[in-house]
Amino acid sequence: MKILALGGSAHSYSACVMKDGRIVSAVEEERLNGRRHSYFPDGGMELARCRAAAYCLKEAGLTASGVDRIVTDDLNNPLYYAKYVSSIRYTTHHFAHACSAFYTSSFEEAAVLVADGIGSADEATGEYETVTSFRADSKGLEALDGIRGSFIDPVTGARHELSDPLALYNSLGGMYKWVTLGLGFAFLEDGKTEALSACGTDRWVEPFGSFYRLDGEGRFSQSKAEIAAMRAFIADKLREEGDAFRAKADIARAAQEHLQRIVAAICLRLHRRTGSRRLCLAGGVAFNRRLVAFLEANTPFRDIYVSPAAGDTGNAVGSALAEYLHPAGTCGPPDRRRHAALRIKKGNAESIPFDPCLGRLYSPADIDEAAAKLDGGRLERVPAADYERTVADLLAAGCLVGRFQGRSPLGPGPNGSRCILADPRSRDVRTRLDASKRRPAFLPYGAAVQGDKLGHYARKGGPAPYMEKVHILTERAAEALPAVTHADGSCALLTVERSLQPGLYRLLGEFEHTAGTGALLLTSLNVHGRPMAETPLEAFRTALELRLDYLSIEGRLYKIRAG
Repeated sequence: MKILALGGSAHSYSACVMKDGRIVSAVEEERLNGRRHSYFPDGGMELARCRAAAYCLKEAGLTASGVDRIVTDDLNNPLYYAKYVSSIRYTTHHFAHACSAFYTSSFEEAAVLVADGIGSADEATGEYETVTSFRADSKGLEALDGIRGSFIDPVTGARHELSDPLALYNSLGGMYKWVTLGLGFAFLEDGKTEALSACGTDRWVEPFGSFYRLDGEGRFSQSKAEIAAMRAFIADKLREEGDAFRAKADIARAAQEHLQRIVAAICLRLHRRTGSRRLCLAGGVAFNRRLVAFLEANTPFRDIYVSPAAGDTGNAVGSALAEYLHPAGTCGPPDRRRHAALRIKKGNAESIPFDPCLGRLYSPADIDEAAAKLDGGRLERVPAADYERTVADLLAAGCLVGRFQGRSPLGPGPNGSRCILADPRSRDVRTRLDASKRRPAFLPYGAAVQGDKLGHYARKGGPAPYMEKVHILTERAAEALPAVTHADGSCALLTVERSLQPGLYRLLGEFEHTAGTGALLLTSLNVHGRPMAETPLEAFRTALELRLDYLSIEGRLYKIRAG
């Protein structure tokens, strides 16, 4: 069976093509239109082009007429699938999220938690999905319970319009969004609030608890009045405080701690319902790396899986899996023959069940063409007989090196295929990189380490194949790696497996031989606020704009000269 699936909601659009249960191509729309999250708040016919679908079909050697099914979730923007509307099939938003999490994991059974801002609507009740829990095993996905948001005032019974920004109650993702906006960050910049929280104190943690309700069974609720009071509290504190950064950090800390408390309570209830020690997370809330680490340390769940595309871009994959495994809809068991075929392991069976690198593989001719367009004396091809050793030496000397290798990843996290590498021992390198990317100094950088040496750097916590959580660094590592150690002693680590990313694994080994540490600063190959580079031409342009020293691209090394 051949399936074209589209992901998204009012932002974060994507597409994928599945052939007989295997995702053969997937890409985010933002990589093709250059607009972060493909967020067009005033609409925009650009979305109707649906470039990601054409991209994936071409990579799969198909046309739209050559696929058996076209599917999306029912929260997606109709403009995005307009050209396919006559044959589109739908699944629900949270069910697609749940499929994207469980069926790409290596777990045979698990509890699944989906939490975001808003999901599909129940037309009978006027309620919207905000948090949904599932039991997952060979029998499929069973929805257990959830938290629903409403546009109907629980006191007066009045129905609010979607345009009312405070109208949706009981949204966990919405609560964190309002804090983010109140701090002066933009929509979809929740990661900045999370990062800022590590710099704050706990002075406002207690009063923040008055802005929502959480009962003993892990049921969260937040009314319109409570949302308004929370926003007023934030505005008042920012107005009163002379040190704006300190005030913002303390507000972020309060919001982060309460998010963790709420989700942990929900997870305890889910554990009691399922008895599982494995948890799959999806929805925008799952991108909160501090939350994932908190759940790992403070709930009975010992194996936690977060899809690399846990947000709405992942619902292309989730919708494809829902259609493939549950052709009769969300009720009933999956097609067991198809389900069994997905239980394919790579390398070490439990390490990485899903490879997010599903974009186009570019040829040497593509690289030559891109270099020729931009050369003008600014690119110099550098011979490197021992490639990883050469790059390691450059990094140890303080160079900033872009890395473009293999297929582009689905999801926002850098995984070694589209990244910038630097020496994590050097504060000067960190300062230079901040200036190049025009990045706020409080935002942390992650680090890549060999998976079998995770214990050399982290006090506790398991592997992070998608950089999906933070680790608290050992005292020795925190002292040795100032460029990646955040204010609370944490760092988001990417654990690199030899069988899955052999080139990056070898590079880490060579850097350890040269520099005495096997960790490398790692961040996305992009200009701050723009999508990750997709093509060789974009990689060269990014390297030039950021004034990187070198670009490593598909086994070739280019020196970047200042223009």
